[in-house]
Amino acid sequence: MDFILMISVTLGAISFLGICFWLLWCFSISRKEDGIRSISDQGGMALPIRVNAVDASQALSDTTECDSPPPNKDQGLFSSWFGASEKSSVLTNSGLPSYPFKDLQKATNNFTSKLGEGAFGPVFKATMPHGGTFAIKVLSSKSKQGEREFLTEVALLGRLHHRNLVNLMGYCAEKEQRILVYEYMSNGSLAQLLYGNNTEHLSWDLRVQIAQDVARGIEYLHEGVCQNSL
Repeated sequence: MDFILMISVTLGAISFLGICFWLLWCFSISRKEDGIRSISDQGGMALPIRVNAVDASQALSDTTECDSPPPNKDQGLFSSWFGASEKSSVLTNSGLPSYPFKDLQKATNNFTSKLGEGAFGPVFKATMPHGGTFAIKVLSSKSKQGEREFLTEVALLGRLHHRNLVNLMGYCAEKEQRILVYEYMSNGSLAQLLYGNNTEHLSWDLRVQIAQDVARGIEYLHEGVCQNSL
């Protein structure tokens, strides 16, 4: 009888512990889902930065939300989901100067001062007559990006100003030309610093400083502007 009683007590204790663990598991899952919903709700309350009397979040919604179908490739390279009035509004509200194509052509020595190439297109060094130096990105006909991406960069990057971000200084939108004018970084790209031939001159202290600066820039995009900036 004592043996049977001991077995019964043991089984009862195991069952009780099993139920407790199951309840704790259910409770932890519920808390995790509540936490995710809470973070999502807080993200939706991010305050926009207001520049030139225009909200950055409004510019974002104007350029990233659209119910129209994708553009038809047969309609031309710069066909987009924007109407003419919307394009003009985005460019005007950006507060950025518009550079004449002929000035940029001259500043790049007829686009021969190539610095590199990205998904948007080739990048050239432009030395302006007044002495300013810029890096200009020219939308390539081979690029998968188009007018929508061009207008999005103008609308958003024109309002983002931070010491750890490369500033967009202007644009060119003459006829079919789509060019972005950026601040010129004389020290080259981060990839060149990390993986180029002069990596031995990049101390670990400087690498840590670069990582911190990049983190500050990302933090600004995530928390200082709005949740959809990155």
